[in-house]
This record gives sequence, structure tokens and C-alpha cells, in this order.
Amino acid sequence: MKHFMCKWKGHRFTPIKKESHLLPEYECTNYSTRYTKDGYGRMVRLTNFWIENHQYFEAFVSKQEAS
Repeated sequence: MKHFMCKWKGHRFTPIKKESHLLPEYECTNYSTRYTKDGYGRMVRLTNFWIENHQYFEAFVSKQEAS
């Protein structure tokens, strides 16, 4: 039934609290899946690829801020 609600009415996203504001993460309240935004601003499912990508980007930004 939860899948049906998301297909019929659309996802209801709530932001997941995170330190980084550059890489927002969201969770669907109906389906309990996590999403993020890709480089083009589209919502994509938060998979292991995107989690690793976020960690790499945060390390890169923190290295740039330290310089």
C-alpha cells in the first residue's frame, strides 16, 4: 500500500539532518527510502555509490577549506 501512495500522490520528502548543507539527503515518509540530489538537481535514490560520492566530496571540500 505504501508503494501505491507514492505512485499515486508522489513522495513526501523530509530532510535528514546532516552537517553538510552542500549535499542534502531526504527520506520519503511513506516508503522510508532515502534520496539525494545528483549533479543536475534531480532526485535519485541514495545507494552505496552516492554515499561514497558524498564522502569523497566532503573530504575534498574539507581539504580545500584547510588550504
